[in-house]
Amino acid sequence: MEVSDSPNGLAVSDEAIWVSNGHADTVSRIDRVDGEVAVTTVGDNPVGLVAGFGAIWVSNSSDDTISRIDAVTLTVTDTIAVGRRPAGIAVSADALWVVAERDDTVSRIDPTTRQVTDVIDVARGLSGLAATDDAVWVASTDDDSVSQIDLATRSVTDAITVDGDPRDVVATAEAIWVASDEETVIRIDTQARTVTGIVSFDPFDGDVRLGHSDGDP
Repeated sequence: MEVSDSPNGLAVSDEAIWVSNGHADTVSRIDRVDGEVAVTTVGDNPVGLVAGFGAIWVSNSSDDTISRIDAVTLTVTDTIAVGRRPAGIAVSADALWVVAERDDTVSRIDPTTRQVTDVIDVARGLSGLAATDDAVWVASTDDDSVSQIDLATRSVTDAITVDGDPRDVVATAEAIWVASDEETVIRIDTQARTVTGIVSFDPFDGDVRLGHSDGDP
C-alpha cells in the first residue's frame, strides 16, 4: 500500500494503521476496513509514533518536538518540546515516554496536561524503548545494555548487559525482546532481569537458531 515519502514508524489503533513519513513531514492514516489513506502534516522529520490516550503521538526528530494528533479529527492539537533528536516513544498506563538520542535521556510526558514532567538520564546511544506495567525498558547501542526505569520512582534501577548493539525493544507480559544490529533477538526475563535466550538470524542462508544463556542448545 502506497503512503508517502520515506515511511518510517508504524502504530496501530482500533480503527487504523498510522505511518510516519520522514521526508514528507507527514503522518498517514490507513483505514483498517476500506484501506482509505488520509494524511496529516506534523513536525520536521517524524520518526517514532504510538497510539494512546485517544491520540497519536509522533516524535519529530529534527525539530525536537512531539506532535499530538487527535485520532478522530486527524488534526495536530499540541506540539510539545522535548530533548534533542527525539526518536523512540512508548505509552504506559498514565504517561508517554520519549527517547532523546542526543541527550541520552528519556522524558516523561503527562498526556492530560501535555507537559514534560520528568527528564531521566539513562545511558549513551539510546534507541528504542518499551513500557510494561511497572517499568520502561530502554536500549543503549553504545553501552550494549538495556536500562530499566522504575515507573514509580522515575529513575534507572537496573542496566542489563546485552551484546550486539541493541536497538529496538518490544515488551510482553513475561519478557522484553531486544533486536540488535548483529541479526539477533535477545530475550530478557523481566522478573530475573537476566538474558534467557538469543535468537540468531543468518542473513545469508535464512537459518534461525536459538541459544540459551546457560549454554544449552
